[in-house]
Amino acid sequence: WEEFIRELVYEKEFKKLGIVCTKEELYDQMLVHPHSIVVSQFRDQQTQQIAKEFANPDGSLNVRELNKLVSQFKPEQDEMWGNLETYVQQSRLMEKYSALIKGGLYTTSVEAKMNYAVQATSYDVRFVLKKYTDIPDANVKVTEEDIQTYYNEHLYEFQNDIPSRSIEYVTWDVVPSKADIDTLNNELSRIAAEFRKTAADEDAAFTVAENDGRADTTSSLKEKMSPSIPDSFYTSPAGTVYGPYNENRTYKVIKIRGTEQINDSAKVRHILISVPNERNPNIKRSVAQSKSLADSLTALLKKDRKRFDEFVEKYSDDPGKTKPNIKQNPQVLMNTQVFPNPKDTNNYTGKGGNYGWMKESSRFVESFKDYGMKGKKGDIGVVPSEFGFHIMEVLEVSKTTKTKYKIATISRELKPSDITRQDFMQKASDFAGQNNTAEKFQKAVEAQKLNKRLHEDLKENDPFIPGFQNPGESPKEMIRDVYKGKAGDVIPPRIIGERIIVVLITKTRERGPSELEFVKDDITNKVRDQKKAEIIINDFK
Repeated sequence: WEEFIRELVYEKEFKKLGIVCTKEELYDQMLVHPHSIVVSQFRDQQTQQIAKEFANPDGSLNVRELNKLVSQFKPEQDEMWGNLETYVQQSRLMEKYSALIKGGLYTTSVEAKMNYAVQATSYDVRFVLKKYTDIPDANVKVTEEDIQTYYNEHLYEFQNDIPSRSIEYVTWDVVPSKADIDTLNNELSRIAAEFRKTAADEDAAFTVAENDGRADTTSSLKEKMSPSIPDSFYTSPAGTVYGPYNENRTYKVIKIRGTEQINDSAKVRHILISVPNERNPNIKRSVAQSKSLADSLTALLKKDRKRFDEFVEKYSDDPGKTKPNIKQNPQVLMNTQVFPNPKDTNNYTGKGGNYGWMKESSRFVESFKDYGMKGKKGDIGVVPSEFGFHIMEVLEVSKTTKTKYKIATISRELKPSDITRQDFMQKASDFAGQNNTAEKFQKAVEAQKLNKRLHEDLKENDPFIPGFQNPGESPKEMIRDVYKGKAGDVIPPRIIGERIIVVLITKTRERGPSELEFVKDDITNKVRDQKKAEIIINDFK
C-alpha cells in the first residue's frame, strides 16, 4: 500500500517540486556518511549494538569496513545492496518533502484560539454499549443472496488496481548428501596431512593457498573456539594439527602455532592522532606527519606523563575525549563504568583519554585492544589503527592472565554438490509432473505430509515470496512463471538459494472489480455485522 501511494502521489509531487537524490548524494548516504537505514543493517536486533567486526571504538559504524564489505559483494549481494540503495533514495526524497511541508505549515492565532477552546471544553456524558461480539455469530443467518446483494451494491469497495495471485507452495531444502560429506572429509584429511609437514614460517602462505587467497592465522581464547576441539589439543606442542571437524556446516582443519599470555583485563588511556581519509576530510597533515607528531608527543610523555591530560585536550582527535560532567549528571559515572569500583575516578570514558577497563571481549579495534591485553603497567607507545595513530599508556593490568592460542585454519563450507542438487531437482520435478492439477497437488501434499504454505496476495513486482527473503534467495523467476500461468496450474520447480519450490496457482485477480470469491469472507462479516446492528438498535428502542 505504501508503495502504491508513493508511486501515485508522492513521485508526482517530487517531480513537481524538483526534489531529487543525486548519485553523489546517494553514494554519500550509502558509503561515506551512512544513512540510518544502512546502519540498521549492521545492528544486533537484541542489543542494538553495531556488530563487532563493523564497529568503531565509540560503537559507531566503521565506514572503512563497510566499503571493504561492499567491494567484495557477490552478484546476489549486489542485487540486495541495490534494493537497499533504492530504499535509502526513496527515504531521502520523503525526508526532503517532509521538511518542506514542516517548514511551510504554521498555526494562525485564530486557529490557536479555536484549538484552545476545544481542548478547554469538556462534557459529562453517560452511555451504554453493546458489542457485536455479544451476539453469537450462529444467531445471525447470512444467505448467499445477502452476500450477492452487498457485493452488487458496493462494487466500488472491491476495485483492484494491481493484479495479484493466490498461491500454495511446498519446498524442499537442498542439503548435502552423505557422499558430499565424505568427499569434503577426504579432501580436508588430505590437506591436514600436508599441513602437518608445513614449516611454521609457511603456515600463513599455506592458509592463503588453501582458503582461496584468504590468510587465516589468528589468536583466540579457548572459550571462543569450537567445543568440538578436544582438550588435549590445547596442551599439544606447536605444529599439532586437528581435524577435519564440523563447525556450523563449515569443516575445518586447525594447526596450533604457539601460545601467548594476555592480561585478563587492562586499563588504558590514549591520544588519537588522526590520519587523512574519508572519515577525516578536514585533516590537513599527511600520514607521515601524523606519525611524526605521535612519535614526538610520545617522547615528551615518556619524560613527563603528567602532561597526558594536557595533550589529550590539545591534540587528541577522539570525539570521546570529552569529560562527562559528574556533578550535573551522576548517572554518567554509573553508566560508563566497566568495573564496579566507585573510587576509581579514571574508570569512565573521557577522563584524560581513558576508556576504563577493557577485556578481550571488549569492542575495540584489535591493535588498540592488543596493546592493553599484552602490555605491562606503565607501557607507553604508538599503536597504528584504521583511525590513525594512538599514543597509548597502560595504566593498570589485572593480576590474572589468560592463554591465547595462535591458530592457523583451513576451512571449507559444506555445500550440496551439483549431483545432489540435481537429485533434489529431479524429486521436485517428479512431484510437479505427477501432481499437475490442484486436486492431485492437495492429495500428494497430504499423503507425503509436506509443509504447505499459502500466500494470498502475490504481486508481479514483489521482491520476495514469504519464506524466501534471505540474501541470495531471489524468487523473481518463479513469480514470472506464476504470472504466465492460470488458476489451477502447478508450476514446475525452481531452485532458489538452497531450496526448491513448487507452486500451485489457486486464484488469479486481474485489474478491475475483484471476483466475489475473493471478497466473500469479508462481505459475510460485514453483512453479519449489519444484521447484528439492527438487532442491537431494536433492543435499545
